[in-house]
Amino acid sequence: KTLDNTLKYLEWRLTNLPVSEESVATLVSRGFMYFYGRDKRYRPILHIQTKKIVTEEISGEQMSKLCVFMTEFAISKLLRPGKVETIIIIVDLSDIGVTEIPVSTLKGISNMLQISYKARLFKQFMVRTPFLVKGLWSVLKSFVNSFTLEKIKVLGDDLSELYEHIEKSQLEKKYGGIKSNLQMDFFPPLFAQISYAILFCSQAAYGVWKSQIKQQEYLNH
Repeated sequence: KTLDNTLKYLEWRLTNLPVSEESVATLVSRGFMYFYGRDKRYRPILHIQTKKIVTEEISGEQMSKLCVFMTEFAISKLLRPGKVETIIIIVDLSDIGVTEIPVSTLKGISNMLQISYKARLFKQFMVRTPFLVKGLWSVLKSFVNSFTLEKIKVLGDDLSELYEHIEKSQLEKKYGGIKSNLQMDFFPPLFAQISYAILFCSQAAYGVWKSQIKQQEYLNH
């Protein structure tokens, strides 16, 4: 089974990679999915804006392609082997009706991350989740494997569990943070400031920040 999964993974990579920045430039610039800030262990935070996806009728195929690009970008530019190897995802369900939720799109992204990037996801927070969806999740989670279940947190308006992992200095105001809500310049992503790295991160994570000084040259290119 392990060999079969490995072969399928290699086949998937040959079929789907690389994803060029040019091929997703329009999607990246519109902020459907973007990196902004880091958690207390310096993991980059990937934001998914569900309402915007629904309003602009972005297909599941487009979002999956964008997710591959963003994850590969994180692996090559935002992570560091042996130090910081995983990401956090915040899926924003604000201002969206239960029937509007793009279940197939979100499921496709989640499945892809679990299969093709299984070791890259630390936590996935569903925030501003409608009450009915939270109720449905309490039933459906009994059918989800324990490994995946441990990573998914379904939150309503109470984001206290989110703050256990992420300082408010790394969150936008719409999530109770102190950062201005991002309206443009979604890519390249914004990094944590030096003061944050010193105060809240481990020494190893601080080393990652220092290594990204050279990366900034690439991002500004």
